[in-house]
Amino acid sequence: RNPKRPFYIVTENIVTRVLGTSFTVHAPKGKEETVAVKTGRVAVYRKEEKARISLPDFYVTVTPNHQVHFDHKRQKLVAEIVEHPALIPAAEHEENIGAASPQAPIRMEFDGTPVEKIFKKLEAAYGISIKYDAKKIANCSLTITLVDEDLFTRLQAVCDAIGGSYHVAGTEILVKNAGCNSKY
Repeated sequence: RNPKRPFYIVTENIVTRVLGTSFTVHAPKGKEETVAVKTGRVAVYRKEEKARISLPDFYVTVTPNHQVHFDHKRQKLVAEIVEHPALIPAAEHEENIGAASPQAPIRMEFDGTPVEKIFKKLEAAYGISIKYDAKKIANCSLTITLVDEDLFTRLQAVCDAIGGSYHVAGTEILVKNAGCNSKY
């Protein structure tokens, strides 16, 4: 694990440039190839495009809780959120969310906290972009404790409390809500 000396993993259709990370490559012959990142980052590009690696249009940088797969029908790389996002180590994001050990549950406690701040904390904790209409949630505050749930359960609890919903769109989460005029 040395970011200054990357190595490459080559599969049938894609090349993964490892930049100091923890990740998995799933590449059964003749089937969909997927690269999912747990920590750090990797650059993934189509095998025949290696000569053009310096051009951003031809590779995808994959970060924690994201993955990329090669779509055979469209002949392109598709980036998305992993099925089960995990808390990323505190060293990889600005806000410390508490001791992250496999045995200790992670508590996120919010007391009259603006919902925008809750979304930002979830973004930092999981490394996943959460998009929302800031004007609609400007007056929304929430008191809630989230313990040991996964990202989607935590997000659903917040959305339920503000009368909203969310859906995953590629590499980000989009939140919809009618807005709120009171504190929950």
